[in-house]
Amino acid sequence: MTSPYIYGLHAVKALLTNPQRKIELLYLSRDRNDEKIKQIEILAREQSIRIERLAIPDLNRQFREIAHQGVVAVVKPLPELNEADLLPLLDAGGASELAAVAGQSHHAITPATARGCWSAS
Repeated sequence: MTSPYIYGLHAVKALLTNPQRKIELLYLSRDRNDEKIKQIEILAREQSIRIERLAIPDLNRQFREIAHQGVVAVVKPLPELNEADLLPLLDAGGASELAAVAGQSHHAITPATARGCWSAS
């Protein structure tokens, strides 16, 4: 299972522009008031996301192992998918290409080649 936290200025800003991801709570540093934090706060308020401001020592204590840059989002997990979900996603236009990694080789799989690799069973 993946972590319920997304952190860092660029990652959280990208998260806020992704309609597929849902943020339950956004922690912002009380000690930062620069333009980057303000932009994130504006995006969060536009989406009615609950914001909690904490002092840097409190953020560091709560999120010991991460370099948060003063911003941490608590996110709802993405649905778990498997290979049976691949063809419907490709058919729906969910991805134009998929990178498949097997061992040390990397291959780009297009919707046409995916049908030859997997069959939905």
